[in-house]
Amino acid sequence: MRYFYSFLCLIITTFGLLPANAQEARNIPGKLVFKLKPEYKRNITSDGINLRKLQETLATLQATGLVRKYPKGFLPEGKADAVDISLIYQLNLNNTVSLDKARQAILATGVVEYAEPLRFYPLLYQPNDPMADSMATTTQYHLKNIKAYRGWDFEKGDTSIVIGILDTGIRYTHKDLRTNLKYNYADPIDGLDNDNDGYVDNFRGWDIADEDNDATPFLQGHGINVTGVAAASTHNGRGVAGVGFNSKFLPIKIYTSSSNPFSFAGYEGIVYAADHNCDVINLSWGGWAPFSFYEQDIINYAAINRNAVVVAAAGNTNAKLNFYPASYSNVLSVAGLNNLNVKATNATFSHLVDISAPGLNIRTTANVHDSAYTVVGGSSFACPMVAGAAALVKKKFPQYNALQIAERLRVTADAGIYSVAGNANYTEMLGSGILDVAKALSAANVKSVRFTNLNLQAADKIFPGDTLDILADFKNFLDPLTNLTVTLSSPSPNVTVVQNTFAAGPMATLGTISNNTPFQVHIHPNAPLNQKLILRFSFSDGSYTDYQYYELQINPDYLTIDINKLAVTVTSKGNIGFQNMSPEQGASVRYKKVNLLSEGGFLVGSAPTKVSDNIRNATNSPDNNFQRINAIRYVNTPPYADQEAQGSMQDDPTAAASVGVTIDYHAYAWQNAPNDKFVILEYKVRNAKADTLTNLYAGLFADWDVFDPIRNVALWDSATKMGYVYIFERDTLFAGIKLLTSGAPSYYALDNGTPPAGTINISDGFTDAEKYQALSGGVARKMAGNLTSGNDVAHLIGSKLPDLNPSDSATVAFAILAGDSFNDLKASAQAAQNRYDSLGIKIITGQKAAFAKLPFKVYPNPASRNLTIDLPEENFTGAYQLTLLNTVGKTVAVKQGKADRKINVDVSGLPAGLYFVKISNAARTYTAKVQVIK
Repeated sequence: MRYFYSFLCLIITTFGLLPANAQEARNIPGKLVFKLKPEYKRNITSDGINLRKLQETLATLQATGLVRKYPKGFLPEGKADAVDISLIYQLNLNNTVSLDKARQAILATGVVEYAEPLRFYPLLYQPNDPMADSMATTTQYHLKNIKAYRGWDFEKGDTSIVIGILDTGIRYTHKDLRTNLKYNYADPIDGLDNDNDGYVDNFRGWDIADEDNDATPFLQGHGINVTGVAAASTHNGRGVAGVGFNSKFLPIKIYTSSSNPFSFAGYEGIVYAADHNCDVINLSWGGWAPFSFYEQDIINYAAINRNAVVVAAAGNTNAKLNFYPASYSNVLSVAGLNNLNVKATNATFSHLVDISAPGLNIRTTANVHDSAYTVVGGSSFACPMVAGAAALVKKKFPQYNALQIAERLRVTADAGIYSVAGNANYTEMLGSGILDVAKALSAANVKSVRFTNLNLQAADKIFPGDTLDILADFKNFLDPLTNLTVTLSSPSPNVTVVQNTFAAGPMATLGTISNNTPFQVHIHPNAPLNQKLILRFSFSDGSYTDYQYYELQINPDYLTIDINKLAVTVTSKGNIGFQNMSPEQGASVRYKKVNLLSEGGFLVGSAPTKVSDNIRNATNSPDNNFQRINAIRYVNTPPYADQEAQGSMQDDPTAAASVGVTIDYHAYAWQNAPNDKFVILEYKVRNAKADTLTNLYAGLFADWDVFDPIRNVALWDSATKMGYVYIFERDTLFAGIKLLTSGAPSYYALDNGTPPAGTINISDGFTDAEKYQALSGGVARKMAGNLTSGNDVAHLIGSKLPDLNPSDSATVAFAILAGDSFNDLKASAQAAQNRYDSLGIKIITGQKAAFAKLPFKVYPNPASRNLTIDLPEENFTGAYQLTLLNTVGKTVAVKQGKADRKINVDVSGLPAGLYFVKISNAARTYTAKVQVIK
């Protein structure tokens, strides 16, 4: 079981492809939830939220149906880890406003902790085929496998213990279920809310999805199947036995009986179950999805505020995946086994699974009639076995809190399943073992240690060669410990654990201790990109041994320049803000911690049919033309700025629609004013083809969402060669992009919503022809968005590049800017220009180098030790400056003097490779290529 980890900085990322058969959660169209920051709780009124910034944003988004989701959310005193769900709101959006843009607009108000879409999760039902069904016996083999019969000798539960079944509903009249249904006698069916809980006549459960008191299922009998496993009437001479024996169940229907495929109320159901005194909550549903702070809040509310054991199915996809809600902290995650205690064929496995139980050929109650039974399979039915066992443990150990009950079930599981043939490849990925009901109810001196808090650096800053320091809080949940030792290891092949042991010593029940000396993990210099680092904490105290895993990404394909007030994510494939348009891979462009950018990226084109980039294409998916050569990385001890990063990428020169270039890029940022509100991005474009590149343009695309995405205005300022965006009725937040190099500028302002006739429309996709039109048309459209109402806007800022012969290159540079007013933005633009001009690293600055007919000689070329430059006076008079640069524009040597002499440069200490010699006097500049060899 996992616990709610807190970090100095946490970035949730997902790399890789989802298996084709994975059950995937889907966003519910038009639904958004957000949570107010606690300091604004005083602004909550009976009819809304008295915060002008938020009210204006919601009005602009045309949001409707704003409702406080859990106004009666229980907040216990004295529990520092309790969550205040009364701060959570839900709203509706029409189809013209994207959920992502609305989310960013609400986040930009600065008054919310998070804003997220609501999600629909599928049931985790795995139907048996006819052959498997025909071979099924009438016995419940699973009761023997989990040692339920012996367990019932120790405890048969009690009718005061309630299991909440959140599913498709219940058949109230089923003869093997009806006697164990939990009735709410405080609210009989009379049309009144007698118990004042906000629900009228919730006498026998509730239909959250359809908002009524009839939890009868619509055709789908999944909920009846699940209920029978956990809480069918036992020892009644009829049908099947539920693991919970005497325990009651509360049916909570979370799937609609209507035809709406997105009507789902799983998390609302969790709150209902927790608020209506369910001791255990069963979740036989889930799917693959990114982490959700909202969903984790709801889990924490149930487990911590309301002291309910939350049990969830781990999934039915035969892959190593973290399914949700099973993979959230404070959830007991259950994987499925077959009758031989081998991982079921379609069972999901993971280091975040806590326990296993049978999930194949499970005999249980059915919905066909009042005495119907069936054989089913899937982790949906392994899950309620653990839920039923949790109800028994609750009765046996009334002094335990919910997390202690879950831990007792986990640590008493039978790890012998890992010695069973067929499970060799799943060691420690099916949890602590198979559920052992007897041991959970009878074992003495049961110990359990978990880390509950990790202090880590951000995942997008863990690179090859780094050493990661790890501080942790460890908590003892069960019986006292006498001499705890914690050891850190990792099965990951690309790391070495340097400091691996912590002698914690004795710990009382529910005691916590921290390691003062950090664990240390060294990342190997050759670690591949986008690797998952797996950390294994092992615990020992006498005969007690246990383990716990933690996973994070290292060596990512993007990083965030964040040394000053403006943070900019730059990726290895040309994107700005987010890699591949994915909110899970990047931190946007942020100014004073406010997200400003929805999408951005570099693009280069030489014809309407030849444009290379990784921004949206004609189908609104990433174009994926650029592939990395060298992944972007921070520059150690940066020579020119307070923070630098560099990398290189290329398109496919053989592809018909590609330009045929390689691109070296560099990012610079400074910490202090007046340079603390911009980041410089420089791109060196080299011709990788055998033919001359003509009609070449390069630029940056940015879809800005400044504070409120549908009230933005985009404008061009010719004096500074800058495109900028702001909110039409305010002058307090500006963002923009300035061209720094000297090529002829191009600018095109784009209306994302209802673009005027005759303008480029990117709401239906961004074609290569439209991209090239915007790149090559000069300053073609200077404004987008109405000055009196605004719009959702984007823009493209570019520059004409010189024709490039094979292997020739040209450099183009931009500044990403932010400011508190237009004058502030212009001041940052000028500061960026001054800083860039002073760097002295621009190789060509938008003009083609004069490689032919040089008025001086360079020899030997290639050179290994000394390089000589001969400057005859008749060809090159006056004072000169010689600059030697590498291929990414870094100055490696500078000399000054007068002509009519030979200049010697020692290159013996330079790495082998291509360099550029630049000779400048008052009249002109010449550049020559030099090869250094070893």
